[in-house]
Amino acid sequence: MQINVSDFIVQYLVKIGVKYVFGIPGAPLLPFFDAMFKSNHAIEPILVRHEEAAAVMADGYARVSGQMGVCCATTGPGTTNLITGIAEAYMDGIPLLVLTAHVPLYSYGKGAFQDSSTDALNTTQILTYVTKYSTTVMSKHRVVDSLNKAYVCANSGKKGPAHVSFPYDILTDSIDFDWNNNPLQDCLARYSLFNQYYNRKMVNEAANVLLHAKRPVILAGFGVIMAGASAELLELANQLNIPVATTYRAKGVIAYDHPLHLGSVGLGGSPVADDYICSPDVDVFLAVGTDLDEFTTNSWNPRFQPSKALIHIDMNPETIGKNYPAKICLVGDAKTILLEINLRVFKAVNRSDYIPENTLETALKYKSDKKGIIDEHKMESQSIPLLPQRLIKEARDALPKDAIVFVDGSNNLIFTIHYMPFYVPGTFFVGGYGNMSYGTMAAIGGKLAAPDRLVVVFCGDGGFLMNGMEVATAVNYNIPVIWIIHNNAELGAIHQLQKLLYHENFIASSYKRVDFATVAKGLGADSYRISEPNQLRQIMPKIIAAQRPTVIDAIIDKDEWPPISSRIKGKK
Repeated sequence: MQINVSDFIVQYLVKIGVKYVFGIPGAPLLPFFDAMFKSNHAIEPILVRHEEAAAVMADGYARVSGQMGVCCATTGPGTTNLITGIAEAYMDGIPLLVLTAHVPLYSYGKGAFQDSSTDALNTTQILTYVTKYSTTVMSKHRVVDSLNKAYVCANSGKKGPAHVSFPYDILTDSIDFDWNNNPLQDCLARYSLFNQYYNRKMVNEAANVLLHAKRPVILAGFGVIMAGASAELLELANQLNIPVATTYRAKGVIAYDHPLHLGSVGLGGSPVADDYICSPDVDVFLAVGTDLDEFTTNSWNPRFQPSKALIHIDMNPETIGKNYPAKICLVGDAKTILLEINLRVFKAVNRSDYIPENTLETALKYKSDKKGIIDEHKMESQSIPLLPQRLIKEARDALPKDAIVFVDGSNNLIFTIHYMPFYVPGTFFVGGYGNMSYGTMAAIGGKLAAPDRLVVVFCGDGGFLMNGMEVATAVNYNIPVIWIIHNNAELGAIHQLQKLLYHENFIASSYKRVDFATVAKGLGADSYRISEPNQLRQIMPKIIAAQRPTVIDAIIDKDEWPPISSRIKGKK
């Protein structure tokens, strides 16, 4: 059966469960967009304002939905504009399918406009550095195999982006393909088994060590969120009364008000969590889904090392033991491995002769003796302009516990980490690559993945100035994201570093204050400007009820520093 290649790609995406493709059309990519049109919008194209946002929105969609995100771009600058967004997904293990176009094969190397072939600016080669797989389909007979390989690479092992580029004349050609004789979904479903292996001997050893630990601790990383393993981790903690700390990107893995919750460690984290993990009394340390990076460990503090055993679980074997020597190394899917450990622990705990050496009272007493929040009184401050601590407190009070929060990367991130509690897994998202405007864009994809959940962004004014035009994308499709901008008219983190390290030689870190409420109104969104306590609390019910794209321009005190004392100490 003959089928046009572009039509086949659309049908392929439908069969693997894709609902949205984020991107911007260009001439070589138009056959693909025409195929989406002819499919009666079986897949909805989301027209973004910049290709970077296409990749980041696909990333946000994938993080919230747990499914692969898809983005597309045309040849040349369309493809290179994707790179930062793809790199974010690559660093964090987010499954993306990246579809791009090339000029026709017959024009390769002839000086065609925006030629990105091997004879010009080879974008396929460039993307090999930020993807798990990058290829150009040079023959129509390779279309099916290339898409299948991209799907498998994106969704197996440590997940990540995969890239397939199609020359224009391949997109307009036809292939012989019969869906009835190619059970695609059954074939691809087998690849999910790749992630479910584990080492039985080491699982037994890990369970035995945990069962006999006197003062164990668990550190949950973002890999727990990506594996959907929060329930399994909590079951293990509850069975053995093990306190749980999280990395900042794994906030919400365990509810803030759970007795075993210590808080997040490292950047913007809780002194309780930092002190507990670094205590010389900790004998067993279970790290799950984290590479114990700089931000998590306060610049690789040597005290992040238990006296007896570090048990390290991660999908990526290169991560395990990279920064701290691990006694028990478990490579594989966190959910699968934790299920197996739980089974062995359950059998042992329910033996009549088992006597736990670790008790819940140990963790509760430690938490009661320590203060988990720095300058907690500032969350109730009546100061004008508004303190960011108060802004976050009012937002948390107004939001349901299952609201999804995206955050840009800068001081606003550190404030949010420290002062905003989370109660539900998968409700806090920030890019690990440090893209300043990540949340501004990703939240739109996140909202499409969770249409019945409230989605909010905390962003800095610097990050919003980079990609705030994507508010127009939300308006265009009536995607009701709420942006809360920390407006202090400066690049806060850089400005404070210049004060701390460069004797207040302030340069290129501040600017004239922007009226983001007016900008947002011009883009078609609802908007508010606030500068005093209680204003956010008063307007949030109205905003939530309206279900409209909304920008809140919050004038905050530019002299307020985020809680970074542990970070500074770690750098010394």
